[in-house]
Amino acid sequence: MLSQKESLAIAELVFYIPALFISIYVSIRHGFGRARGWLFLIILSVLRISGGGVTIALSMHYNRTLYGWAAALSSVGLSALLLAQHGILSRCFEVMPPNKALSSRIVRLLVLLPLVGLILSIVGATKFSTDLAESHTLLKAASVIYLVVWLIQATLCAFLIIFLRYIPHGEHILVYAVTAAVPFLFIRCLYSILSTFVTSTNIFGLFDGRVDILAGMAIAMEFIIVTVFLGAGIMAPVIPRSATLLGNKRQQLDYDESHLSPQESGHVEKGPDAVEAPGHTYS
Repeated sequence: MLSQKESLAIAELVFYIPALFISIYVSIRHGFGRARGWLFLIILSVLRISGGGVTIALSMHYNRTLYGWAAALSSVGLSALLLAQHGILSRCFEVMPPNKALSSRIVRLLVLLPLVGLILSIVGATKFSTDLAESHTLLKAASVIYLVVWLIQATLCAFLIIFLRYIPHGEHILVYAVTAAVPFLFIRCLYSILSTFVTSTNIFGLFDGRVDILAGMAIAMEFIIVTVFLGAGIMAPVIPRSATLLGNKRQQLDYDESHLSPQESGHVEKGPDAVEAPGHTYS
């Protein structure tokens, strides 16, 4: 009979194997230059598929090396989710009018924080089976960084909602997706904090924690977030390649205006009796 951990590992395999192929499809659809968010879903899917396989292998035969690999594969998953969120957020800011948006360069630079957390998670997890004290210290630092990243991303989502009318209509689905993911990402970050700081009980933790808590606060949250991001990627319009890679401002403007309502774009259809106002040109 399968253990609870094995059942969770199989559930992850069942979810992430198709998610991997859908993530690849979405990345190809948008072009890899515009698919930064979904590229990290590809990485997350590969990590979770590998982690599920390692977990099943550990349940059959304990191995110290496999134990370290399982810890490493599990710990870097949250960073991949936050990087996926950041990639989609960056695209939303890039299509906003320059006078209304934060500098897209500043938003892109914020990717450094989750990358630092990723490095700390990897190093901390690899030391899990050799130096437990140092491993816990590094994983605690990573979990705090992830929470800070979540707070910054939640603030950026609020900014996008406030200025939603200045974002091309076709991109609204991405704004809704990153905003909808905020509470689920918080629960996932909270689990990361609790699993690294609360070590006096067997409630939290990858290997010795309660399986139902792990399933509800970590695995289920990831399933929801990945589903939301993939759905948004399928529904979002494809930005013309020349507008993104060649810097064709005119075509980018045409794309923006084609996805805005007449009131948002400033184009008002003239009626048969419309009179052209002095000093204004209508086309």
